[in-house]
Amino acid sequence: MIAQLLAERLERLEGLKVVAVAHTAAAGIQACVEHQPDLLLLDLNLPDAPGTRVAEALQLLNPAARMIVLSALAQTFLCPEHLAPMLLAVVDKTGSYADLLEEISLLLPTPNPSAAQAEANLAERLQSLTPRQRQILQKIGQGANSREVALQLGISLETVNTHRRQIAARLGIRGAALVRYAVLHADLL
Repeated sequence: MIAQLLAERLERLEGLKVVAVAHTAAAGIQACVEHQPDLLLLDLNLPDAPGTRVAEALQLLNPAARMIVLSALAQTFLCPEHLAPMLLAVVDKTGSYADLLEEISLLLPTPNPSAAQAEANLAERLQSLTPRQRQILQKIGQGANSREVALQLGISLETVNTHRRQIAARLGIRGAALVRYAVLHADLL
């Protein structure tokens, strides 16, 4: 019932089309075969198999597909390395719909009346970052995930995650948009 309600709410978003709702890994894999979606909202705890099996199937069918994991254990989820390129976000099921919507909205087309002004605002906000935050953002732009950043800089994973949240708040972007920004603006860092 919750999955169906979530699908109905998501269907209302402009630029998003829900192609299937599956309650088991087998049904999820079948839906991926039939629809090859661009985005998979994945519950890890499915009754017949781990949800990661659905992601693995989709990755074979549509290598460009992305996924958002919904999990009651979001804080402890470790993405298998081979699925990391697909992962956009991990959203805690105990959180709000707004948390999920925030991640999905980064993927949806938005009206952009003044791209130049928005870019200027982001560049201005970039200057508000601390040197450590700029360093972390630069590592993200070079393709490092949070764990790799922690190892490279000799700091804890929790410290990296705290800096990422602060960077996202200061720049007003997060998730895939933050990574994209870091890659595109590495020269400013």
